[in-house]
Amino acid sequence: MKKKIFFNLIIAAVCAVSGFAKIPGVKPYIDDRSGTFVYYKDSSFTRPSYIGFLYYDDSSFGIRYYAPATDTQLPKDISLLFTVDPEADHVNMTGERILSNVTQEDTELINYLHDLVYEFSSRRKKAGNIAPGAKDLPYKSSDIFMNNGFESSESFMQFGGKVTVVYDYLVPVFNIKKIYGPDAVNVFELCSIGSVSNSQAKAFFEFVPVELLTPAKEAALPEIKPGKLRDVKLPLWSFKIDDNFTEHSASLYLMDSNAAFLFAPTPATYKREEIIRMLLTSKDTDLKTLKISTDKSGKTKIEKINITKDSRYFDQKVLMQSKELKQKGLILCVSLTVLEKFYKDNKSYFEKLLNSVK
Repeated sequence: MKKKIFFNLIIAAVCAVSGFAKIPGVKPYIDDRSGTFVYYKDSSFTRPSYIGFLYYDDSSFGIRYYAPATDTQLPKDISLLFTVDPEADHVNMTGERILSNVTQEDTELINYLHDLVYEFSSRRKKAGNIAPGAKDLPYKSSDIFMNNGFESSESFMQFGGKVTVVYDYLVPVFNIKKIYGPDAVNVFELCSIGSVSNSQAKAFFEFVPVELLTPAKEAALPEIKPGKLRDVKLPLWSFKIDDNFTEHSASLYLMDSNAAFLFAPTPATYKREEIIRMLLTSKDTDLKTLKISTDKSGKTKIEKINITKDSRYFDQKVLMQSKELKQKGLILCVSLTVLEKFYKDNKSYFEKLLNSVK
């Protein structure tokens, strides 16, 4: 469990994933990083269905259709790799390899996956500028991640005709967050953002959406007895901590395997929105719980629940930039990850620690 918390916090050191890619013909506000993927729940099917899109590089992509087993149906899993002409101003498929065992009955589904790639890339291109403050489309504001975005009224036959497509620059690949109909019911909805390295590409093709995971009930833990807080002053930031946490480095403190407190200075050469996207690129995040807000001082707070097959974690990250950090060209990411119930039972204690960071 300790390793899981630590891995989620490091986020590959926020900046470790290399290489950039983009959909041909689209100039995104944030370039996609190689290995980034997105998964959606597609409610246009009669059975629960999920569709994922993966970037390998600027000419190679992956698609996967996944439908878990039901009481009356076997699971269905179809994966494709395809290449495009990176010099074209639109998606022009130049090759394809089907990775799954398929039958003639799957032809219509494979064609549907092709249609989505063409449709999404074309619609994203027509949507224009999807960036902070852009005026091409009306923007709906909300701290709740799944409730905000640029809204475009469109006709989309694959999803029943008249729909609203919601775009967001924080969402990789097509920048599409969700599609909903006149009844405001989502027919296509983002459910995960993740990333893989070249050696771990199979993780995309084996991915299971967090909403299908049922971690064991969290064991009861004793209430925290707050100790005497001591000041920790480092050259670029300071904070308070007590003896409930064990120092593993100047930037990492652990409370056994139940909580982790991490400080990660990040180069300010990255746009703040780009850093936020990197922090969201965790396949364990339950996006329905995600909230992002920025206060008057410029602090950005990201709150979410991470779900694994073993546990649920409360995960909060704060991006801040003091005068000293700014002079060094850095933004500080403060991260607190705690077993969910343990956090709820001791919320004021953990909030006090977070609020002590200066």
